[in-house]
Amino acid sequence: MEFWKKLSLVKKIAIIILGLFVIILIIPQNKEAQLRREQEKQQKKEVKNNSIQKEEEKPIKETRITVTRADLGDAFPLTVDKCEVYCEGDMLFCYADGTTYALNGTARQKQPAIDPIWAQNPDIPEAKKGISPLMEIARKTCK
Repeated sequence: MEFWKKLSLVKKIAIIILGLFVIILIIPQNKEAQLRREQEKQQKKEVKNNSIQKEEEKPIKETRITVTRADLGDAFPLTVDKCEVYCEGDMLFCYADGTTYALNGTARQKQPAIDPIWAQNPDIPEAKKGISPLMEIARKTCK
């Protein structure tokens, strides 16, 4: 405060005018620039979100093949009469009676194993029937 008392009236007025100049001209410009930067960030987010949404909306081309007990005869490895097999990348699936099952280990990341509908091998009671015929058909849907 002692500093202020020693200043002449002209210097005090000059300091006040300079302060007002800063408040009136510089601060609003900084706020406008900040507002513009925030708007640009928001626009970038919207563009990014729209592109992600468009990718998610793309339909996945999925081909399913229905395999029945009649198709494979005694080699049909399931306890149900039919299933739809298909693949997604390296994952092989079987859809039967309203449930999707994994035909291979990779597919177990997304769906449960086929065990509940996997038939016992009548020749070897402690073993299941070979599931490879269904897997081979499912692989054909990937090509």
